[in-house]
Amino acid sequence: MERNFEIQDWKDKHFTNPFIKECITEFIEKHTELYGDIIPKEALFKRLKDNLDKITFAGSTKALNGELGEYIGRISDNTDVNEIFLYFNKSDLELSESDKKMWNLYTKLDKQKLLYDIQQKKSEIKSTLFHELTHVAYTIKDKYGIGEKHIFSETGKDYLSGEYRQIGGNNNNIEAIINYISSRLEGKKPDEIKTYQAETKAIYMLAEKVNEKSIIQSAWNSDEQQFKHSYIESITKDIEIGEKSYNEFQEGMKKLVIIRQQNMDITENNKKNNEILSQIQQVLDGKNCDIKLNKFEDIKHPIIPKDNTPTSVPKKENNLSFRQKIAKFLKGHELLMNIPFVTSFVQKQLNILSPAVNEQDKNNSSSFSNQRDTLVNRLSNNGEYRKLKPLQANEEQQISEEIDNQLIEENENY
Repeated sequence: MERNFEIQDWKDKHFTNPFIKECITEFIEKHTELYGDIIPKEALFKRLKDNLDKITFAGSTKALNGELGEYIGRISDNTDVNEIFLYFNKSDLELSESDKKMWNLYTKLDKQKLLYDIQQKKSEIKSTLFHELTHVAYTIKDKYGIGEKHIFSETGKDYLSGEYRQIGGNNNNIEAIINYISSRLEGKKPDEIKTYQAETKAIYMLAEKVNEKSIIQSAWNSDEQQFKHSYIESITKDIEIGEKSYNEFQEGMKKLVIIRQQNMDITENNKKNNEILSQIQQVLDGKNCDIKLNKFEDIKHPIIPKDNTPTSVPKKENNLSFRQKIAKFLKGHELLMNIPFVTSFVQKQLNILSPAVNEQDKNNSSSFSNQRDTLVNRLSNNGEYRKLKPLQANEEQQISEEIDNQLIEENENY
């Protein structure tokens, strides 16, 4: 009870509107009901108390980019006030003065419509406030005025660049997870969500595969490694496959954020979102990791087991034939390898014909000789490829002339 009194004192000190107070109380109670076993009410209240001083009805005309609410203040905006702006009019919460005066003259249907409109507006304001309160609760302050952490961001790397706040770290999940939590507190289903729809739906899909409370706890601690570990542990037992799957999931989240930020008609937007969500579902099901990554080199590919068959034979430079020496020289020049007949020549000399060796090398070891013969037979199709007609002197001269001409053309182009 003492804790409830402290919460009430804090609300009375900072907030005067009865509807706002009711929303804050419901937010705390719902959050504790769902996640109180991993985030106690005391811890939630401390975050709200430390991070929020004021809630302001800013008016619908002040909203930027169609936003309904915004959590502003913090360390980035050079202000001592941590404030939520609701881009609604305070008058939206009740009947206008003219409606009150005319109330007795309205028909029953008119009265029902007015009351319904007010209820709908309250619901929209409450939903926006829940979203912004979640931002407040899941923001970790460092030393005031120095730095703070958001979901999976890096402390101390928040700064203003022009009009936009930049957050260091992985910020593809911030709005999605925030909206998922606030939607869960409201008891909404994925199809009932109106903001950040596709991204939030992806987290709902994820929560069917990964323990929901591990997602919430990692978000509360701003610990992406904990989030990643829970993901991999739930999706697959293979760490390397899990790493790739996680990268694919994050790439999908990134693409959903990009689509949201683009100015396109709703039909095209929904089409692209559904395509990405379908791919994300396949990734989560372990059926397909096919979302294109920007950095494939970060993925570790499975190691292919080695057999006992040697893949190469040591050879001395002075034992190569004349044609093989030419082929080896050409292979080291990428520009020349773009010429079809050069590529064909190199392949015939290095990929099909075996390297020349002297008699001493043949007798070095009977074991090595047997291994070499096996490899030669494999590469030469049991001698069939050796029957290919060798290059004549005039063909070698033709190749040399064509290479010289190609080099001259390339130099002229540059």
